[in-house]
Amino acid sequence: MKVHFPNSEVTLVHSRDKLLSSEPLTDEYKAVALKLLKEGGVNVILGQRVVSETDTGSSKEVQLSNGDKMSCDKVIYTAVQQGANTGFIPKEVLDDQGCIKARDT
Repeated sequence: MKVHFPNSEVTLVHSRDKLLSSEPLTDEYKAVALKLLKEGGVNVILGQRVVSETDTGSSKEVQLSNGDKMSCDKVIYTAVQQGANTGFIPKEVLDDQGCIKARDT
């Protein structure tokens, strides 16, 4: 999102203390992934979950598991277990599971 919309504020909320937490990767690799996201201008919040989402009319407000609230224009849930929230994205950029096609890099 940040690559295609560089002037937008993008925040990634991840429930674990490290990115890629369930992947069989080294902690060093996970730390580099976090560093690269931050260097790319992505705000990263670790150790929190989005527990509620409220439509305020002109925007949305999400509440995190620690009670903090954030205002945003769009919420995209990417946890495949819940099903990716990609219904608003053109079908040609989605794979057969409804997830966004991504490059190997």
